[in-house]
Amino acid sequence: MIGDPGYCNTWSGGLNFLNDGYSGSEVSIEPNGDVYPCCMKTKRALGNLTEEPLVEILASLVGHPAFEAISMGHPERMGIARGWDVARFLAACETATPGGRRYRNLCIGCDRFHDAVLGPAIDEVRARRRAARAAA
Repeated sequence: MIGDPGYCNTWSGGLNFLNDGYSGSEVSIEPNGDVYPCCMKTKRALGNLTEEPLVEILASLVGHPAFEAISMGHPERMGIARGWDVARFLAACETATPGGRRYRNLCIGCDRFHDAVLGPAIDEVRARRRAARAAA
């Protein structure tokens, strides 16, 4: 069984989240201020509105291959620049239900990519934003 492969290619699924100022650009924001590119939420928050403005968070991610892939609605491509080709990403999407049935969902692969690769990249981008604000 495969989960909805088209979810990421919808507005609530991350499509166009980096296109700040344009119709269809949306993010998910938790009550504590954490920002995510989709309403299903990635494994790690992209930033927090109690610490920095949304426009700064989004602008810092423009051009980053993983976030551009999410914004294009193709999370399966988010790891290409980091050694995760589409086949590896799709393999990371697979799991088994408690009943033992095979199940695959893009969100599972996205979470695993965040754990294995993207977490430190998010920390690095956030640190650069903090340093730029401190220098200003």
